Amino acid sequence: LYNQTGEKLTDVYLYETGSSDKGTNYADQFHGASATIDLGELPKDKEFTLEYKTEGGREGKFETLHVEEAPIQLLSEDGKTGATDVAFSVPENPAKYTLYNQTGENVKELYIYPNGGDKGTNHAGDGLADGANVEVDYGNVPQDTSYTVEFTTESGYKGQFDTLHVEEAPISLIPQDAMTGSTPIKFSTPETNDSASNDGSSESDGSDNNGVGGATDGNSGNDGSASGDQTGTTSDNTTSGTDSNTGTASGNTAGGTEGNAGTTSNNGNATSGNSTTTTTDGKTVVDTAAGK
Repeated sequence: LYNQTGEKLTDVYLYETGSSDKGTNYADQFHGASATIDLGELPKDKEFTLEYKTEGGREGKFETLHVEEAPIQLLSEDGKTGATDVAFSVPENPAKYTLYNQTGENVKELYIYPNGGDKGTNHAGDGLADGANVEVDYGNVPQDTSYTVEFTTESGYKGQFDTLHVEEAPISLIPQDAMTGSTPIKFSTPETNDSASNDGSSESDGSDNNGVGGATDGNSGNDGSASGDQTGTTSDNTTSGTDSNTGTASGNTAGGTEGNAGTTSNNGNATSGNSTTTTTDGKTVVDTAAGK
């Protein structure tokens, strides 16, 4: 029997049609949303009545059940296709979950149960080790069923997720410091988690110290020129710098240079620009701007 009513069952009876004794209430035998009732070997000519009642008061009955092995869905009022309260088929709503312990410690309690129902089995058993997994299969259940997953680790960390839908899904139990919000689980396998955290990218500030007292930012600019050692050869007492926007050499020369400042213009060609070459006595011997 499959509970497809969307509610908790309070009464489920299966008895010989016409009998005043309904016998056992099988509602307590539903684990999750299904139960198996075996009445043993019976004469083929007997007919049985199946009736049920939900917590919300919905009642269903089928009075001409033959002796057979059969899947039977107990339907909600909206799920009926006619006047019949049952359907002789297996619902195609599998609730199957594989839970992976990724908390970094032993999980001592692990429950997954329909909301409003009992917690049932502790799926951690004697303890679910870090990296281990366990599969919980409820079979086919009503599509509108929702579940709660809750767990407790050896250190006392507790996690709970109470809006789990009917599906086949991997679920990773994650440590508290890995939570991105209030959710203590991820719908992924450990392999998927590792892949997402290792995308192969690396960080770099693009800097490149060239040993000339300046550092470039790793970009050559639109004209392809590089900054840093563009000031050419200077004497020991020359302090120079580069203005990468204009390509001119700046700084005060204390002493003389040997040759031109050798700045690099924005087009990457070396020019003398407005630089002057001086002798050690400070007199101008070459003025390239003036053509002398």
